[in-house]
Amino acid sequence: MTLNFLPDTHPDLVFARIARVQKYSSWTAEKRQQLTNLERLLQAHGYTGFAGDPRRYHLTRVGQSCLVRVPRDRKGLLEPYRGRIIRLVCTRSGQFRVWIMAGKIAIH
Repeated sequence: MTLNFLPDTHPDLVFARIARVQKYSSWTAEKRQQLTNLERLLQAHGYTGFAGDPRRYHLTRVGQSCLVRVPRDRKGLLEPYRGRIIRLVCTRSGQFRVWIMAGKIAIH
């Protein structure tokens, strides 16, 4: 029942917005604006958010993302995505928790 983490290489609009956030090495007004734009886009695409342990989801920094193959027998926060490949995006981080947004991706 472990998650299968994959690098996020799925080329779509969300991936392009993530790249805009990641291009800044420090927190500037521009990076904050890009993060706000990314969060709005994620919400518009039906992504849902939850707080998680950075060790469990392998996301520690704002702007990091990965693809996850969710097992068909998965319980808990990712249960709605059973049997699918989804994207996880870290949009907030703290000392012991990160805020992650999860959503389906369209695989062609």
